[in-house]
Amino acid sequence: MPLDQTSSTLVFKDGTAPLTFDVTFSTPPAVGSTVFVPVCLWYGGTADQGIQNLISATDNRGNGSYVVTAQFGGISPKSQAYIVCKKISATGSPFTVTLQFSAADPGELYVGCRAFSWTGVDDVVDKTVGASSTHTTSASLTTPALAVDGQLVIAVASLAAQDTNLNIVQAVGGYTNFYLQNNSIAHLGATTDYKTVTGLGAQTTTWTFDDAIYAVLIATFPLVAGVGSAMQRRQLIPGMQYGRGGF
Repeated sequence: MPLDQTSSTLVFKDGTAPLTFDVTFSTPPAVGSTVFVPVCLWYGGTADQGIQNLISATDNRGNGSYVVTAQFGGISPKSQAYIVCKKISATGSPFTVTLQFSAADPGELYVGCRAFSWTGVDDVVDKTVGASSTHTTSASLTTPALAVDGQLVIAVASLAAQDTNLNIVQAVGGYTNFYLQNNSIAHLGATTDYKTVTGLGAQTTTWTFDDAIYAVLIATFPLVAGVGSAMQRRQLIPGMQYGRGGF
């Protein structure tokens, strides 16, 4: 049940209209694998313009709408983190996932992400947790106890600061780093990490970085098909905001 394929990296694409962002796999993901798109977002508008929603995610191979499994913006709209995913039944080269966002001021929306596919895991989330804060140098999250033995854990941190080197220490706790952007002077710092775990224990993750506004989240996915229910696809987290449209 390994990592399958990875996409190109999207960093700091300005949100000029239309608000769409593409990430492309040069080698197509395997049929039956789940494509995960961890997304980090920075929005430069005023606070009263609110969270800028991810309103749809689809691919160019007709696999339908991707599932929003977690999203966190919380205390400030300037940093937001998402995980969207889809278990695919069709593939081909190139394989591109397109994200579409809403925004009051599209010239102030920046997105960074890198997608990957994983075989032997479903697109149904088990546990999620998220947090957001402003002008701090660390973040820590702990999930509830897992419901299923054997899971893929994905940790995402989105950071906003005027800093050319955020000195990010990626998620601590046995993770493999997948995507790291330390230079936030161009509006976005970000990191995505993953690991597989056994047992039912809660998963704790800590990040450290220079002073920044942050949004962080963890989501876990059972490494067996068909676990969970449709309701778990939209599991609510206190303070979490969800997108509109095809979700």
